[in-house]
Amino acid sequence: MPFEGLIGFWADSLSLSIGIWVVILMTLAYGARAWAHRLIHETARFTSLLARYMARAVRRATVRLRRWYLRYLRGVEARRLEGRVERVYRDIHGRVNRDLGGFPALQQRIHRHIDALEHDYHSAHDQVPEEPGWMRTANALAAAPPKADPRVGQVLEEIHDSLARSGREALEEYRRASQSRMEILKGLLPAWREVGDHIQQMERVVRGVSDQTKNLDRMVGQYRRLAQGGVPARTLTLASFGTLAVSGLVLVLLGLCAAVLFFLVVPPMEQVLGGAPGSSVAPWAVASLVLLLLLGGGMMTEARQVSRIIPAFGAMDPRGRQWAFTVGLMLVVLTVLLCATLAASRDFYVAQGDALHMLLEGEPELLWPGVDWLSTLTRLALGGLLPLPLMLIALPLQAFMQSVAVVGVGFVLLCLSLMETLLGGFALGARLSERLLKALYELLIFPPLLMERGYRAWCRKRSTDPRESSSARMPAELLTLPEVPSGRKGPGASNHDKP
Repeated sequence: MPFEGLIGFWADSLSLSIGIWVVILMTLAYGARAWAHRLIHETARFTSLLARYMARAVRRATVRLRRWYLRYLRGVEARRLEGRVERVYRDIHGRVNRDLGGFPALQQRIHRHIDALEHDYHSAHDQVPEEPGWMRTANALAAAPPKADPRVGQVLEEIHDSLARSGREALEEYRRASQSRMEILKGLLPAWREVGDHIQQMERVVRGVSDQTKNLDRMVGQYRRLAQGGVPARTLTLASFGTLAVSGLVLVLLGLCAAVLFFLVVPPMEQVLGGAPGSSVAPWAVASLVLLLLLGGGMMTEARQVSRIIPAFGAMDPRGRQWAFTVGLMLVVLTVLLCATLAASRDFYVAQGDALHMLLEGEPELLWPGVDWLSTLTRLALGGLLPLPLMLIALPLQAFMQSVAVVGVGFVLLCLSLMETLLGGFALGARLSERLLKALYELLIFPPLLMERGYRAWCRKRSTDPRESSSARMPAELLTLPEVPSGRKGPGASNHDKP
């Protein structure tokens, strides 16, 4: 039966049929109200519990992932601090050996200069000349009472002349001594300057070592806090975005270098290896050369502990790391030489092919085509320079991997937190939607509900009003006959019932 026929099943009028169907459906919905409410309640409860369990599972996964993330961040920060501590320690060691290694010799030189200065200083002291012996005689004669003897005056005049002459000689001697002392003091100035320069140099070295030691102590304190379970700095997460962008750009540039090197070396490699045009192994050979170059560069950086992608190199002894560095260096050197040689020989193979083509065409005079040495040298330089950045690919690769892990796990944690919030809100919405769905269901069947409410109100009113209840009971009492007690007869009793 089509839909129009189903609607017009009850009457010829479409509106009347629709009204009858609405009444039927509303009656059925009213009759199933209790089961519908129960279905809505159970559905909302099931949905809410399911969302809550999912939110709890997401929360547990977030907690476990956050713990792993913090451990990973501690490991990254610890490796970064280890590298910085190692570099600072090497700087301190080199500075102490370079600047403070000659401290004993410098100390001896300073002591030697100080002894010379002390000797010159004592030599520059004022030395008072000794008093001559005849001064006591002159003092005794001067203290004696004057007499009229002329010989005494003559002696005194001679004494006066001697004193004057001795004074002049003493003054000249003092002047010469003062001049020599001034010369000695002038000679002290370069020694004092040299001692001052040595002391200032020593002070600068000690101050630099002290600053580096304080920096080393601060980094060791950070490493100790990380080892004890401290939270890494937020700057590590923020810096990972910049590191990710820079390392990704460097990897793209290295990929371009590898592609240029590949297409530069493939044609001469095809000429060397030969083979059919469609089945040449030259691309595979060039790819193997590039992989050997990457392997050699990785072995060099891992052996020197510059990169730490492969933990096995960290467990090797110094002799094994030196052996790995030597092998990697040999691989890099051989690969670079081979790539440069193949790139430079491209023009020669092209010239050889042109000559062979001219010979096959039957040229009477076969001349060897010229070689463009500028392009040859350019290819030689490219073949030698392009492999060099590829040998250091382990450094940006390690930075890129660490940054991807930090940024990616942080993004996953953010998504899990948002999912947990959405699931919690969905669970709350499911509980709240129960009342809304019940209200909408009752809105659809509001006419029977209004009739039910009116009937219930009328029943309550009947039960509370005694007059209405007695008047309502009167028809029933009138319809029932009174009971006749035993031993009595009613007015309508017949005579044949008598004994």
